[in-house]
Amino acid sequence: MPQLEAAAAQGKVVDLVNTSSIASQYVYGNFAVYSATKAFVSHLSRHLRLELGPKNIRVSVIEPGITETELQGHFTFQGAIDWIRGAAETIEFLQPEDIAATVCFIASQPKRVNLQQVVVMPTREGI
Repeated sequence: MPQLEAAAAQGKVVDLVNTSSIASQYVYGNFAVYSATKAFVSHLSRHLRLELGPKNIRVSVIEPGITETELQGHFTFQGAIDWIRGAAETIEFLQPEDIAATVCFIASQPKRVNLQQVVVMPTREGI
C-alpha cells in the first residue's frame, strides 16, 4: 500500500485490480470452497475501494466466468472435473488475453471513474 499511496499523492492514476470469479456470486455444486474464497476476494475488494478511494486509489474486482487456465487441472474431485469437461464441450472458454484486455479497459478510465466490479462471461455460459 505505501507505493500505491505515494503514487496517488503525486497525482498519478492508481489502480488495484483483484481477480475473483463469477463463482463468488452464484452457487455451483462441487465448488463450495473455491466459491467461498472468491466471495472473500470480491467482498474484500469492495471494502478496500471504500477505504482507499478517499486516497485516490481505485479498487476494482474482475469476476470472470470459465477461463482457459491451468486452474482446470487443479481440481481433484470428480464432480468438478466432470463439470469442466462437460462445459468444454458446449462453451468457448474465455482466454487469458480477454481478462487482460478487461484490466486494460479498467485502468484506461478517467481518474474520476472507478469500475468497482466487472463481470466477464463467455457468451454461451449460463449461470
